[in-house]
Amino acid sequence: MNERVETWHYGLVARYWAEHNKEGPEIAYYQQQIENSGQPALDAGCGTGRLLIPFLRAGLDVDGA
Repeated sequence: MNERVETWHYGLVARYWAEHNKEGPEIAYYQQQIENSGQPALDAGCGTGRLLIPFLRAGLDVDGA
């Protein structure tokens, strides 16, 4: 029995996902929550910055970790 865990969170698939998955309704949703709830905000577990970068471009005070 092979107990090796397979994952796609590295290599070419991860790079492709990070470079091409830049849109989605959650970006606008969370941006509105930050604007309404106050700043600064923390994008914990921001990974590639798919949410963080649009927030910064919108002028929000958000840090990512």
